[in-house]
Amino acid sequence: MGLGRVQRLFGVIVCVWIGCAVAGASDIPPLYPVEAYAKLPMVMQPKLSPDGKSIAYITTAATGRKAVIAHPISGVRTDETLVMPHIDKADIADFFWANNDTLLAVYSLYAPNPYYRGLMVEQSRLIAANLEKGIYNIVKPSRDQRRKFDSYGRSSRSRISYAASQGNILDLLPNDPDHILLAIDSNIEGQVDVRKINVNTGDFSVVQNGKQDIYDWLTDSDHDVALGYSLYDDKPNLYLPKKHRDRWSFKAIYQLLSDDIRPIQIDEGNTTAVFVVGNEAGREALGRFDLTSGDFVEWVYSNKRYDIAGWIRSGTTGKIIGATYQDNVLQQVFFAKDMRLIQKSVNAALPGQTNLLFGSDHGRKLWLIKTSKPGAKSLFYSLNWSAKSMSFFADGFESIKDEHVAPVTAHAVAMRDGLEIEVYVTTPIGRGDRTLPTIMMPHGGPWVRDSARFDAWAQFFANRGYLVLQPNFRGSDGYGIAFEDLGQGQWGKAMQDDLTDSLSWAVDQGLADRDRVCIVGGSYGGYAAMMGVVKTPDQFQCAVSINGVIDLPLLWRDDTDFLFYKRFREKLGENRADLKDISPYHRAKEITKPVLLIAAKDDWRVNYKHSKKMHRRLKKLKKPVEYLELKTGGHSIDVDASRIKWFTAMGDFVDKHLRVSEGR
Repeated sequence: MGLGRVQRLFGVIVCVWIGCAVAGASDIPPLYPVEAYAKLPMVMQPKLSPDGKSIAYITTAATGRKAVIAHPISGVRTDETLVMPHIDKADIADFFWANNDTLLAVYSLYAPNPYYRGLMVEQSRLIAANLEKGIYNIVKPSRDQRRKFDSYGRSSRSRISYAASQGNILDLLPNDPDHILLAIDSNIEGQVDVRKINVNTGDFSVVQNGKQDIYDWLTDSDHDVALGYSLYDDKPNLYLPKKHRDRWSFKAIYQLLSDDIRPIQIDEGNTTAVFVVGNEAGREALGRFDLTSGDFVEWVYSNKRYDIAGWIRSGTTGKIIGATYQDNVLQQVFFAKDMRLIQKSVNAALPGQTNLLFGSDHGRKLWLIKTSKPGAKSLFYSLNWSAKSMSFFADGFESIKDEHVAPVTAHAVAMRDGLEIEVYVTTPIGRGDRTLPTIMMPHGGPWVRDSARFDAWAQFFANRGYLVLQPNFRGSDGYGIAFEDLGQGQWGKAMQDDLTDSLSWAVDQGLADRDRVCIVGGSYGGYAAMMGVVKTPDQFQCAVSINGVIDLPLLWRDDTDFLFYKRFREKLGENRADLKDISPYHRAKEITKPVLLIAAKDDWRVNYKHSKKMHRRLKKLKKPVEYLELKTGGHSIDVDASRIKWFTAMGDFVDKHLRVSEGR
């Protein structure tokens, strides 16, 4: 699909822009079609252009694959609408405004690495587009790199070019709209150069040559490369360019890195920097340190209950102006008084929910707003702060009525060893709250967390009459370093016991029907689903694994091909010889309950062979098993056609074994 596709997209974009009508409601919501939940949100990651005159966002509305749409903020006009579609097997992962006219999109794909035994790995490509030039590649190989690339028999003229990772934009250079700084390991040899690239032509100069085992670079307040670092095999590496070599203390910064304190910003004046560091409560926070002495200066943001989830950068300067943390939903904290005033005014206009400000123009007069509250859909608004006006922009799940979104509640639940964890409960509407058929849904990662935000999986099941349990078991992210460390070496052990105890709690509370429970999860959650029917088969009537980790020795072997694999093995906490005891594949004989295995063939993170091997093994053992192999979608399965197949198979399988559909 190219730019000529705009005309065919027009009707869909209008629906995104103004919203579309849906059917009425009843006490028990109507059974929505699978597509309502399976398809990705209609609008994702909206961003304003630097001058605020245009807006861009990711959507799958046209083809079911991610595309970036950009058009004037005032509305859709065909001749002024830019479309960046998926290219071949590559899908859009992120995008940025390089200037008022040019978009940069990071494409993700699963492909062989031509420099490393043809190993299939996740790769990224940086592609540019504007209305005048169309879509074009801006990452060019040098003459030597082109010669080496061509020696592998691949065309250097391809729109999908040579280097494996092109998505690390180091600095958008807000004062130089024609250039960006890109960190790129051109030869895939562990040396990440920093290029200054002209976004109009792709011409570049290398402003910092790569150094062995340096994978991350930071720029200073002048937007010059300031320091390079990495944490590899738990031993930090540090490099200071000449500009700062005599001004800063190599020893002091190295010691901070040794303490796992990670730099994210060099402050104005280039004498201090902001680091991610643990606070006195053991939560990840933002702290400022002196670069000469290494001394702590002040807390930039610190929360005693939750880790920071991220930070907010100014589109004008690129500097950090706020932080985010996750409680039941994502929360924002701004540092400057003028930003807190805007936030306060928005909260008054949109009460009873969390309102996230993001994506401003460079003058900080226009903003995008995303609303959020437990068990509710997120909506997007545009704010004109100068005119003190706000208008509705988009609803990502517009076909689902607000009154049909199932409520989500948070519960503190004690585990068998006294540890308290948070469990989110989604309760189907109109079916009471007692003894309900239940889905246990452990999250992936496992070093992430669930929240009370709108979750398409959970809402899909709730619409079909299921109670959904989402425990943030030990090892989950967001609750502090100590809580995450409790998961080390606990795959299939205490982490699994937390799921068992959470379900027992829901049964004891009269919420869950002990005789109608299925465990469903993706990635690590798929592993936990399979271990559920291995360890505690009496608790579950069925299990569904989506891109799940099934064979731990296989995962151990595959991860050897990637950087930082030793850190992952520490988290797993087992010697390879002991992994079979906590590996579902190696305990397949113990499985007696029906299992559905779903895998995307282009999953770069967990090879689809985990599920395929397990299917063959269970079939050979004459166990009840079904298998669905998806051609596209990747680890997150972000292609609509594949998602619809997945949700359909998952819903039918669970309904069959829990017989909920009979009671609708």
